[in-house]
Amino acid sequence: MKIDHNAMPIDFKKIDIERLKKKMRSPLNPSTDPIFGSKPDLALRWSSFPKWHGVLINRSLLEFIRATSDWEGQQEFKFLNSNKKHKNMFYDNLVFNRQADIAIAIECKRNLDNISGGASDRIDGYWEAVRKQSQKFVKACGLSPDARVFFCVFDAYGSRKKFFEFPIIYPKDLLEIFGIEVAITWQMFEKSFHDEMAELEFKVDEKYSERVKKYQSLDKLPETLGKLEKAELSGKLEKTKMLTKERIEAIFEKNL
Repeated sequence: MKIDHNAMPIDFKKIDIERLKKKMRSPLNPSTDPIFGSKPDLALRWSSFPKWHGVLINRSLLEFIRATSDWEGQQEFKFLNSNKKHKNMFYDNLVFNRQADIAIAIECKRNLDNISGGASDRIDGYWEAVRKQSQKFVKACGLSPDARVFFCVFDAYGSRKKFFEFPIIYPKDLLEIFGIEVAITWQMFEKSFHDEMAELEFKVDEKYSERVKKYQSLDKLPETLGKLEKAELSGKLEKTKMLTKERIEAIFEKNL
């Protein structure tokens, strides 16, 4: 199937699939204790992979969003806060949509329920800065003075048993906010990560394996996006509704 990349709402060429796969297989650099020596390989992987996976989620999510035709953004957005308690802030991702006049500051967490009280307080500070100093974000993104700025935590795998006051989004919300292409690419990312862990003979949770087994890997991304484009053109697939400030607000309020 020939794919018209210029017509597609997401440009898969902006998603460095080979880099992602290479990163998933990056060797670990064990630290050595002067008494106990190096950690056993299994223990090292179990303690290192979650942290490394969190960074991969952060960077990959931004890459997927920026590959769309409507969204731009940057990683580790530095914000100089007027609040002395939280002077310098680094937001994981800041994405913005000029057409919809919307910006979203996103913090990424693998499992929000597992964060410490200090981390929760820091996120509260991030949310407060967005609410009270939104024009600084508007200016940084080059949006109009009437633009809306939102804040949320992307909770990739949390079971959400604890209560948090700040807005939270989940993988299921990617469809409504960023469109079907980003939602499907995220699923493929999950499948690819699962398969790479299997190649490394590193056991993962059975529920995770069961959930992602129906997904395709990132290798199939160009073909899948081509089929989506064809389905939209033929009318078999309903196009994503126009993104508005009201829709974003409703999604965030729903998840509070």
